[in-house]
Amino acid sequence: MKIFTKTAEIRNPFEIQTLPLAAKIYRLRKGKFKKLSISKKILKYLIPGRPFLSFLLKFFPIGRYGSFEYHLEQKNINIKFNIRNTQFHSIYFPQYKKSYEPETTVLIDLILNENPEGVFFDVGANWGHMSLHAASAKSFNGSVHSFEPFPATFDDLSQIVNQSGKASMIKTHHLAVSDYDGTCYIGLPDNFNSGNAEVSVNDADHGFKVDSQKIDSMNLSSPDLIKIDVEGFEINVMQGAKETLSKARPMIIFENWANLNRVKDTLAPFKYLRDLGYHFFEPSFLIDEEKDKKTGSYFAGYSHIQSLNDANSKLPLSLIEFIPEQRFLLKDQLNVFACHKERLIFLEKNFRQFEG
Repeated sequence: MKIFTKTAEIRNPFEIQTLPLAAKIYRLRKGKFKKLSISKKILKYLIPGRPFLSFLLKFFPIGRYGSFEYHLEQKNINIKFNIRNTQFHSIYFPQYKKSYEPETTVLIDLILNENPEGVFFDVGANWGHMSLHAASAKSFNGSVHSFEPFPATFDDLSQIVNQSGKASMIKTHHLAVSDYDGTCYIGLPDNFNSGNAEVSVNDADHGFKVDSQKIDSMNLSSPDLIKIDVEGFEINVMQGAKETLSKARPMIIFENWANLNRVKDTLAPFKYLRDLGYHFFEPSFLIDEEKDKKTGSYFAGYSHIQSLNDANSKLPLSLIEFIPEQRFLLKDQLNVFACHKERLIFLEKNFRQFEG
């Protein structure tokens, strides 16, 4: 099994500016703080849970919008957002101040920097965090296609992109990417977190009826990179892109949850992509403790090492190869990097192979 590493900048193009009271209460209750005063600790655990927070974010009469700065190379743009969408916590929870899912954002930057005129598909874009991150990369002048089926969340995506100054680069699509062309249903199982929206093929009671379409049916330029985060619908997206994956061989980043009660479903995306020639890697970071011989080098997810590296904006991203049969040895929630065998040369050229 191969391990590739490359030192890269961990960057965050978003900086919160204003946050209404309701969102501050949500942040205090659900955010992860390094230090809190005794009074705030008490208040944190006195705040009721999800039903209260849901009501607060949707119906609190004072303050419906917050704002953040979107940092571009030439200027900063102030963007207004609706706090109703809980997924905006990716820019105002304290644990995401430096970056949200940096293993993914750093990998996106590294791939698109080598494909400055490339095409990025963001499947399950929500309000557009990953799309706007990609569009803010200094050397990237390609195109981004953002797909989001949930109606209210798509409204957020459209409004954010229109304010961002990147509307000519980012094209939004209000549909569910699937394995067939037609319609499907999408709903929020918890009626709270927009990031948990799930697609159902034929359950009319599941939520909103929306259009669905295969990637292979879209009249779009072939992607160089696809990010898929669709809450268990990843295999459907892949099956609807078989021709594209076989011909264009894009790099893929997809979310996968390990579920021992649904082993077949957990492994389905891996087996499908492996048959098409893909290899799989777990993105993490390499901590090289040269001065501490007792510790030595080790690999860790960013959440485990964040407190050790607050002053360090650069860390070696590591791609650790694994096979599908090893999936349940890894963490439950995993953002997987899949690279076609014909494109492994990209890793060999742009990364160094780690030798422990």
